Amino acid sequence: MGGSTGGGDDFEMLFGDILDDLDMTLMGTLHACKGRWALLADVIYMDLSDGGSSTAKHINRPVKANLDVELKSWVITGAAGYTVKETESTQLVLLAGARNLYLKTDLDFKISAAHGGPYRESVSDSESFLDGIVGVRGATQLNDKWYFNFHTDVGTGDTHLSWQVLAGLNYRFDRVDAGFGYRYLEWDFEDGEALSDLDISGPTLASGSSFSTRILAIFLVIPSTLTEGAHVNLSLSSG
Repeated sequence: MGGSTGGGDDFEMLFGDILDDLDMTLMGTLHACKGRWALLADVIYMDLSDGGSSTAKHINRPVKANLDVELKSWVITGAAGYTVKETESTQLVLLAGARNLYLKTDLDFKISAAHGGPYRESVSDSESFLDGIVGVRGATQLNDKWYFNFHTDVGTGDTHLSWQVLAGLNYRFDRVDAGFGYRYLEWDFEDGEALSDLDISGPTLASGSSFSTRILAIFLVIPSTLTEGAHVNLSLSSG
């Protein structure tokens, strides 16, 4: 987790650290088609917690400070689509819908001084941001077994701008599909918000099933073997 505050301070937590502090994560996509029309539902849930302590001097006396942080986040996207191009090897779908970002942060701060007793403060805050989005998704058949898929969208509303890109390479087995790819999401918030910007990115694994009604269910996970370079950035305004 990293980024910069509205006051210009920088911080960063690499994905290896986030994986150690990750309490729970879930990523899932459901894409249903009938004729040229399509429906898309996408959910991301993350529960991160971290803590640390340090010792400093206050009026020439040792002071121990402890900070515990917990961040819970939901990203829920819903969209309707229309297939504008479909051949034996290529499908292209235009999308319109909405994306909601929910963030809840709990901070627990404690200072233990040699004299004067401990000082402790807990802060909890939550906020939700809803954006309308437009986008495009599609797939290209490379051969009988391999195909490439992609998704991109952009939105605005409660945020100044939000956007995402997803691309993957997939292999079709007899009854299931499996693949790997990369996903990037970013939000730029309006001036005056507690948040300045937020982005979530990293590699993904996908597995899903295709049915005769052309319903495709894909569940995405972030595997421990593919976490190098993945990260979550969170930037806070100092107010």
